[in-house]
Amino acid sequence: MAISPEIPVSEIDGALARVERAGSRLNHNDRRIIGGLLADVARRDSVQPHEILEWAEIRAILNDKKRNGPQKTTVLKRLLRASLLPTYTRAEQAFTASLAALSLHSKIKVEHTPYFEDMTVSVSFTYRGADELRAILESLEKLEGSELIKDALEAATNTD
Repeated sequence: MAISPEIPVSEIDGALARVERAGSRLNHNDRRIIGGLLADVARRDSVQPHEILEWAEIRAILNDKKRNGPQKTTVLKRLLRASLLPTYTRAEQAFTASLAALSLHSKIKVEHTPYFEDMTVSVSFTYRGADELRAILESLEKLEGSELIKDALEAATNTD
């Protein structure tokens, strides 16, 4: 197995500067995340980070005049992550779609473990008053018998 060559910091910085010239104001965290994703994709594909920015999908994001800087940053991170982790991305999309189909109360938040590490979800909610609590508890019953994680992982691995 060959060891992936290290991507020079100057190459990553140059690519990040190009993203910023396209209208994204990257904070420190965004620079770290996007820089890391660019480096990982570049190593995987044996290309330089600036070449990744030439992909048609990424050029379209960076040149889109209808999106503001934060929107471009969010979409760019999502696209790079999907390129690097396609199965995880499909699982995430399936999980989100299944959750939306349940039509839970708007105050209920359901999250999977990072990278779907196990078959559990965490559920949290806030409420004001007994009536809202009753509505939330009634809505939570929709989760009974649902297989959100199993269904998401199955959808992610079925590429038919």
